[in-house]
Amino acid sequence: MPDGIRILGIKGFGTANAGIEYYNPRTRKNEILSMPRDNIKNITANDFRRLRNFLTIVTATPEGAALLGFAPGLLGTIEKSVNLEFDRPQVFANHKEIAKILNQQRGDWRVKMVDPYKLDADLIRMQKALGTPARLVEESHPSVYREAMRAASGVMTDHLLREGPKSWRTFRFFADSDFHNGQAFIDAGKKTIYLIDPGQSVRISKEEYQIGKTLVRTLSDTMDVNNAVRMLNASSINPNPKVPLFTVDEVKVIQKIPDPIEGFFKFLSLASSKGGEVPVPTVQWVLGINRQRVLGEKIGQPIEARLAKTFAWDSVKGMALRPGGCAKDLIALLKRLAPETLPGR
Repeated sequence: MPDGIRILGIKGFGTANAGIEYYNPRTRKNEILSMPRDNIKNITANDFRRLRNFLTIVTATPEGAALLGFAPGLLGTIEKSVNLEFDRPQVFANHKEIAKILNQQRGDWRVKMVDPYKLDADLIRMQKALGTPARLVEESHPSVYREAMRAASGVMTDHLLREGPKSWRTFRFFADSDFHNGQAFIDAGKKTIYLIDPGQSVRISKEEYQIGKTLVRTLSDTMDVNNAVRMLNASSINPNPKVPLFTVDEVKVIQKIPDPIEGFFKFLSLASSKGGEVPVPTVQWVLGINRQRVLGEKIGQPIEARLAKTFAWDSVKGMALRPGGCAKDLIALLKRLAPETLPGR
C-alpha cells in the first residue's frame, strides 16, 4: 500500500469481500481497497457443510423430498460459483480484462467498469466509482436510471451474446451472473454509469457458451426437444457421451415449469443426480442472461427479440450440417414467440 494513506471508512460488504475507501496522497484521489472478509474461506466451507447436513435431514422425509429434493444437487455448483471470489489473482486478472471490454460509449452514456490498479497479496486496489448508487437514482430520478441502465444492459447483453463492437473476437469471453443495480453508480452530470465487483465473472469457452444457449432455448421451449436432448447428451455435461444421460420425457417435465430459472435449477439438480455436471461458466452465463431478461423488462428494453434473432441465426447457420434438426429448431422458435419478437418483423 502507498505510504501516507488515510482510511476514510467502509463502503460496503459483499459475499466474500469488504470495500474500504481511502485517500491516496500519491494520486490525490479517493480509491477503494477490496479485501477478503476475515476467515471467509473456512466460514463459507462450514456454511455449506451445515447446509448439506440440513438438507440430508429434511429430504429424508417424503414431504421434505417433494419440497427440497432438487436442492442437494445445486449445492456443488453454488459453492464453486462462490469460491470463484477466493482466487484473488484470477479475480484481479479477470477484472482487468472485463474493464477493457465493458468500457464503451452507448448513445449519450458512457459505461465504465472501475479500473483495478494493483494486486497486493489478497488486497486489490481499484478506482472509486463516482456518482450515486443506482438504486437511489431509481427512486429519485427514474428516467435517468432507465437511460443509464439501458446503456449498461446493452453492453452486458452484447458481451453475453458475443455481439457488439468489443466481442469475443477481440477479447476473452466472460460470463457474469451477478450484474444488478446494486453494483452500479450513476453520474448524471457526466452521463457515466460505473460498474463494480465482477468477482464472480468467469471465462467461458465456446462449447460452454453453446451449452448455455441450448439450455436457454430448451427451457423456454424454443428448440425441438429431441434435438436439445441429443445435444445435451453429447455435451461435456455427460461424463460418458456414449450413454445418454437425459431422456426426452425428463426434459419435457422440466419444460412445463413456468419459471425458466426454476426449471434451470431443476435441470442442474437432475444432471447432478445422474452423475453429470453443468460447467460453472455455463451456469453463470444462463443466470446472466436471466438477469438481463428481468432488468430489460424493468427498464423498457426487453432482450427477447435479440435472443430470438440470435437463436434463429444459429438455426440458419446450422442448416448445412444438420438441415433437418435445425429446421425443426427454427420451427419451434417461430411457434413459441410472439410475431412482434420475430427477426425481421
